[in-house]
Amino acid sequence: MLLPADLNLDLKKMEYRDDHHLADMLHSQTEQEDIRRLMSKQARRWVIKPGGQHHNTINRRTGTTGLAPFTPYTQSIFYYYPGIKLALFILLDKEVTDIDKVFKALTKIGQWGYGKDASIGKGRFKVLEKEELPLPAAGNDANAAYTLSPAVPDPQSFDKAFFSPFIRFGRHGDEYARSKNPFKTPVIMADDGAVFVPQDREFFTKPYLGTGIKGISLSQPGAIMQGYAIYLPFRLERTHEGNN
Repeated sequence: MLLPADLNLDLKKMEYRDDHHLADMLHSQTEQEDIRRLMSKQARRWVIKPGGQHHNTINRRTGTTGLAPFTPYTQSIFYYYPGIKLALFILLDKEVTDIDKVFKALTKIGQWGYGKDASIGKGRFKVLEKEELPLPAAGNDANAAYTLSPAVPDPQSFDKAFFSPFIRFGRHGDEYARSKNPFKTPVIMADDGAVFVPQDREFFTKPYLGTGIKGISLSQPGAIMQGYAIYLPFRLERTHEGNN
């Protein structure tokens, strides 16, 4: 779903692309000749391509892989179209931080690597630029919210909800990662791309939705999971009475 630069979500004017057509669009807009030559050789171009990478776990006593759990294994990974640029949408509280500090923090994270496989060289990225955007405006006809990330909504705030369930299996970091129970309680979330219809227009005065979740950790009782998401306001047409 291709959004305009102003993030105005209008279902009647949207352009939609499947993975194949989106990859062709990326290919046509690629200016780097080496990438164009590489992808021209592909039987079918892709935006995200699944793959696998082989690993060995070494037994430090014997210096070999040996028997389980020191046996070779394959890890599932995926690749983006070469040279693709991704966008992060971040909602800031200016009384707490600013865009320059967030830019600096993301730059450091990209240098070290993000995610559980950062120690083996994965999750590295380069932050190219930053741009401050106005909040998406909720017009007078807006009656629904489209989420940009997984969220745990407050069920009392919405008349209707349309989403795919997503289970987050969290775990602690830092010193709690070495505790007897580093894993958090699984939390069922509404995956990104969910649509929520609020009970009243007062909802649109706040640029995010969701709740904080307590009671998710036995080793750290005070831990809270942030179940919040930025959303785009839009008009959800009612095609049949009682249905959307």
